[in-house]
Amino acid sequence: MQIKSLLYFFIVLPLVWNCDTGNLDVIADLPTNLTEVSAIQLVTGSSLYWVIEDGGNEPILYGLGSDGSIRQQVRITNGKNQDWEDLAADKEGNLYIADIGNNGGKRDKFTIYKLKCPTANTKQLEAESIIFTLPKKLDDKDMESLFISNGNCYVVTKEHGKFSILKFPNVAGGYKAEVVSEANLKGKANRITSADLSADGLTLALLTNSDLFLF
Repeated sequence: MQIKSLLYFFIVLPLVWNCDTGNLDVIADLPTNLTEVSAIQLVTGSSLYWVIEDGGNEPILYGLGSDGSIRQQVRITNGKNQDWEDLAADKEGNLYIADIGNNGGKRDKFTIYKLKCPTANTKQLEAESIIFTLPKKLDDKDMESLFISNGNCYVVTKEHGKFSILKFPNVAGGYKAEVVSEANLKGKANRITSADLSADGLTLALLTNSDLFLF
């Protein structure tokens, strides 16, 4: 999917909804030993809900059952959890861990760890590393969101004002990310904490601390 300008959607196609979900049902509690889960993801080939913990924790991917219990742990042997913030998946059954947090604005390089879907007996995996840097004007930005589309990785900056969507190839190697879209949610908080595409690739969802926006 080619990402069009989000600003275009605001001006021409008013397709943004502030979703009112009403009362949500709690279906499971997370294990108490997972102190700061930062993302959850389903992936083709697995019935588990895969989660990661935020920066400073072990480089471990946790597979949860529908009751919230830990069913599997997979250590990323060549990974470091500097600031793991999001998970993504593709149609081929690959799983992506986004080590992209930059709370202090001091990081120069960021890593997406690309993994094959763990099997039931997998206890450790070696990941492909997709390393990227930011354009100079964005070199101190924080990010918490990743999605995958048409051979590219996309990350979204976490901002108080205008936010940016950047892309780089979904291939192991090193790249400078390219800005493909910028927008301001018309006075709404722009602190995007997660992003994903619908299964058909036609709807982009952006999550903040309080709202879900669909494009």
